[in-house]
Amino acid sequence: MPARLTYPVLALSAALMLWLAWPPLPLWPLLFVALVPLLRIETMVSSSDSYRKRWLAFVWTYVGFVGWNALTTWWIWHASPAGSIAAIMLNALFMAVVWLLFHITRQQLGNAMGYFSLPLYWLAFEFLHLRWELAWPWLMLGNGFAKVPWLVQWYEITGTMGGTFWVLMSNILIHRFIWRLRSQRLKGVVSTWRWSTLKVALLIAIPAVWSLWRFSTYTPATRTAEVVVVQPNVDPYNLKFSKQPMELVQELLSLSESQLTPETEWLVWPETAIPGGMDVNNLDSFHQVKAIKALLDNYPGLTLVTGIDGYEVYDTEQPTATARWHNHWEFWFDSYNTAIRLGSGMPPGYYHKSKLVPGVERMPYPHLFRFLERYTIDLGGISGSLGLQQERTVFFNGDSTGVAPVICFESVFGDYVAEYIRNGAHAIFIITNDGWWSDTDGYKQHLAYASLRAIETRRSIARSANTGISCFVDERGIIRMKTDWWVEAVIRDTITLNHRTTTYVRYGDVLGRLAVLLGALMLVYTLVSSRTKGFYFRRSKIR
Repeated sequence: MPARLTYPVLALSAALMLWLAWPPLPLWPLLFVALVPLLRIETMVSSSDSYRKRWLAFVWTYVGFVGWNALTTWWIWHASPAGSIAAIMLNALFMAVVWLLFHITRQQLGNAMGYFSLPLYWLAFEFLHLRWELAWPWLMLGNGFAKVPWLVQWYEITGTMGGTFWVLMSNILIHRFIWRLRSQRLKGVVSTWRWSTLKVALLIAIPAVWSLWRFSTYTPATRTAEVVVVQPNVDPYNLKFSKQPMELVQELLSLSESQLTPETEWLVWPETAIPGGMDVNNLDSFHQVKAIKALLDNYPGLTLVTGIDGYEVYDTEQPTATARWHNHWEFWFDSYNTAIRLGSGMPPGYYHKSKLVPGVERMPYPHLFRFLERYTIDLGGISGSLGLQQERTVFFNGDSTGVAPVICFESVFGDYVAEYIRNGAHAIFIITNDGWWSDTDGYKQHLAYASLRAIETRRSIARSANTGISCFVDERGIIRMKTDWWVEAVIRDTITLNHRTTTYVRYGDVLGRLAVLLGALMLVYTLVSSRTKGFYFRRSKIR
């Protein structure tokens, strides 16, 4: 096949396999070979006689990653056509730059150091991508196993980045095996086949076998709590903001009472279940809160966790980069996507969502780009640059049971959720509103990622979605009592309350921090080598 056809075929093959391997599709084994076509492109380009052709390692890799991003996250289009294009093109660009750095390193330092650099650069990219204000961790490679939690029980040690490393190393070994079979003489094929097959088999089998053993022998916590989860199914684009907040609260209260029992300890409503704006420093003054507390007084042991549109008023000059000026009342205020805790006989507690969706809930780096805020995407009243908080607040009830109030997008960030556990959370409550993307793969992927948070932290999860899927997830990542899409539902279950901490909770993304350090050293070494040996485009061919 001519090279002008080989490159696009390989790039699109990689995109197709990555998409087929991704949740909710069931072909996860393709993750172990999906990057092989892109590695093949890099090898072909490195063997080219013309140094100019080596830029194809970037161009066609970028095409492959654009294809994967588009096929897997096209559903963002339902919320914002322009935003979806930006997310797809930028995320693919970051991935292609990682591949280009790997290509340059292999050209300068040879095969051994070159292939070793790819996991370093990619893990460093994922680690940093989780921690800046353009964060979009949806396609971290380790997330691809979210539908098969029995396969990745060892995430309690490594977190999702362990799965990323697993995928990359498997693809590298399989690619090198195939390349040797093509390039070596016939007499070397048998020995190469045996040794390479053994390495690949061991790399894939050892983590999988350990995970199956851990899955079958894991003993959950014995302490339990009864939880009721409400899925009101209010259309986030239309119905939610056409009704009065008090009317929505009455509907939520009615749904809740259909499943509450005297033994129920926690009641969970979804993200922004109570719209309209509530001053977080004066919650008790709102009629909605008074109506809720009237119900809670009938259930003395019950604590509610729900989402609201929150705000905070300041009596000073602009105190934060996200503060807004109210022209009518003439004061500065911050808007928040807030979770609150209400219980009989206890003061309200609140937590402000802090992992905000770029371009929707926050203009990245607002102290620099505040003038662009008017271009943020409006998703039913929670647009513009919202305020946030730095610490993870755990909600405790009267029995000193702590839960993590994780709001929507935050549930995709492993180390971020682990900080709640370090602060004393015994369980995780995910409150979300997944109706922005219509009936697509978006809400299904979001649901699947909850299983990974359960494994990493060994915490049970109660998930309340306004429109999407509500459910419970046990400590092994198994989803239970899953509701249907776009239906009104109330579910009740008993979850475990775990006090033990996993290795991942204690140490976080160690693999990512190590990759940033070693990757930076590798890149510096590569650049120094390029100056001492000549710019990498003038190097001889590397096979």
